[in-house]
Amino acid sequence: MKQSIITILLTVLMSMTETIAFAHNIEAKNADGKTIYYIWTNNKTELAVSYRGSNYHDFRDRYKGKVVIPESVKYNGSTYPVTSIGKDAFSGCSPLTSVVIPTSVTSIGKFAFANCSRLTSITIPNSVTYIDGGALIGCTDLPSITIPNSVTSISDEVFCGCSGLTSVTIPNSVTSIGKSAFMGCDGLTTVTIPNSVTSIGDYAFAFIYGLTSITISNSVKSIGECAFKNCESLTSINIPNSVTSIGKDAFSETAWYNTQPDGVVYAGKVVYTYKGKESMSYNSQIIIEEGTLGISDYAFSEGCLASITIPSSLKAIGNYAFYGCRVLSSVTIPNGVTSIGKSAFAQCWDLSSVTIPSSIKVIDDYTFQGCRSLTSIAIPNSLSTIGDYAFENCSSLTSVDIPNSVTSIGFSAFDSCTSLASITIPNSVEYIGRNAFRECRGLNSVTIGSGVTNIGSDAFSKCEKMSDVYSFAPKLTTNIYSYLEHEGLYTEENAFNSPDPEYLTLHVPSASIEEYRTISPWNRFGNIVALTDDDPSPTGIKTLKEENPNYPVGIYSLDGKRLQKEQRGLNIIRMNDGSSKIILKK
Repeated sequence: MKQSIITILLTVLMSMTETIAFAHNIEAKNADGKTIYYIWTNNKTELAVSYRGSNYHDFRDRYKGKVVIPESVKYNGSTYPVTSIGKDAFSGCSPLTSVVIPTSVTSIGKFAFANCSRLTSITIPNSVTYIDGGALIGCTDLPSITIPNSVTSISDEVFCGCSGLTSVTIPNSVTSIGKSAFMGCDGLTTVTIPNSVTSIGDYAFAFIYGLTSITISNSVKSIGECAFKNCESLTSINIPNSVTSIGKDAFSETAWYNTQPDGVVYAGKVVYTYKGKESMSYNSQIIIEEGTLGISDYAFSEGCLASITIPSSLKAIGNYAFYGCRVLSSVTIPNGVTSIGKSAFAQCWDLSSVTIPSSIKVIDDYTFQGCRSLTSIAIPNSLSTIGDYAFENCSSLTSVDIPNSVTSIGFSAFDSCTSLASITIPNSVEYIGRNAFRECRGLNSVTIGSGVTNIGSDAFSKCEKMSDVYSFAPKLTTNIYSYLEHEGLYTEENAFNSPDPEYLTLHVPSASIEEYRTISPWNRFGNIVALTDDDPSPTGIKTLKEENPNYPVGIYSLDGKRLQKEQRGLNIIRMNDGSSKIILKK
């Protein structure tokens, strides 16, 4: 199964190569009498080793056994230096066993020795400064390779699939190791990254099942995605403090985690990424050192960590960073964090408290979805957006304080928060998404600020204990597009389905009562009354009552009994300035 994975990967990589290239220009015999094919380069002043004809697939057996490439070739009375091994020159030559490259050569082309499956020896001189991508990909019998100290970078896939490779020497001249450079080199057991290397590419050492140790130098700053993925025997890793970026799943499916003392894992400048569900014990704790800048996507997804210490240096938490960490009970996010990714803490079942800093402006989609032990959440005044499904199924959430900075509440943001008893939506909020508070079965009252211009379908449906709705919107509209111009509050027809609004009391500005009584779905409320001083008001805002100096504050019968709404006959209306007036309702 392991070999089949590598075979598939190699097939995909090789399928990306071009099959048609230049035809050879000249051919000449070397000192051993073997014919070697060349093409002109550098305005016909130099030669590159090539293959016969126009398609290397048709002439795979042209090079056999040992091939010694000459430093120069005499042709038509002139001598031309051989300065490069061309693209695909020996690609697919399965009978090739050994190659000697002269000191005149400075570069080796892309896929030059690709899939030379019997190649056991290749001498690369110090004159070579560049080895292109996939140059030795699939050379499964090659036991060792010495990269000359003239090479400054190891290209993508250059040794990918060299499963027989047992040793490799990376010189101090190399500054970067490319994508999939040593992927599938299953014979390697140890690797030393020299002090010159600053970056390790995606999948660089992935699928090396026999790799037991890796030494990463203090010069390395970035480790790519899946760089050591499926290195099943890897038990020792030292991440230096120089590292500032580690890609997703960089060490996934390694044995490293099982070797950590007492379940404590220390991270360097950036948290390594790993889906830890199979290796972290249930009492694991993560201590992230100061200087850490970010936690990558899926960093601890589905891990069994019980606590996390986040340093003040942290700036960002990636998507799904702690998704499914079901025994994680509390998190304090420092003030330096400016972004928390989608589903970052979703399905953290034991998370009962979390502190969101004032540096956060957006709670992204699904961020705390399914945190069923979360009882309260303090949202900072910096926040502008509560994303879709942000707190869906937070069934223990009893209160939430939405500040006056929030302008939108996304789809199903608080859907199925069954313990919420009341909710106050400030005037700053313009948009309440569909299903925003659906199935909040414990919700008995909701206050809607005057700035709300759109309430989506089923926003408050299935709120079985609902008894009172307080709306401060002074104007309504039936035009679905008018809310974009803030011309009034547009409400979807089924926004308050179940329980039937006929059994609810709606509290609205007295000047707008008749409008609420005529426009659907508000006209379905069985009891529509004027807002009073005793009614709740949206948090931290100037209400409609304050904006209008003369407004009613109570309705009374002639015998002084306070009424919920005007009755037939004479009614006494008390105004906020202390005056009263008597009206007759027929």
